[in-house]
Amino acid sequence: MKIKCYSESILVDYDGTVWPCCHVLARQKVKKSNGTRSKYIDSLPKDWNNLKKHKLKDILKHEAYTKHFNEAHWNDENKADPICKKICDKEKGRSLWNTVIKYNNDKLEQSKET
Repeated sequence: MKIKCYSESILVDYDGTVWPCCHVLARQKVKKSNGTRSKYIDSLPKDWNNLKKHKLKDILKHEAYTKHFNEAHWNDENKADPICKKICDKEKGRSLWNTVIKYNNDKLEQSKET
């Protein structure tokens, strides 16, 4: 797989949970996300990434950040997260990060950049 993460920072949600990117956050916050919820994250304790319970440095040392949302699992088809596969899998050309929203003449236009 050729997964390339374009996220340049972590996100802290309003409830104190820390996420590797907006796509993971969005898909984990909805109950139904077309099969792209992370089974890995679903298997973790509910507060594994919550700043109300853990220090940021400890959250970032968690296997979710050091292995799962990292090259260690991105390079393995069986371990790569479905969210990463759907959003950032460059081999299949599904990178949503290449989508650009442009505002032109009072209307929104969506285009793909190469």
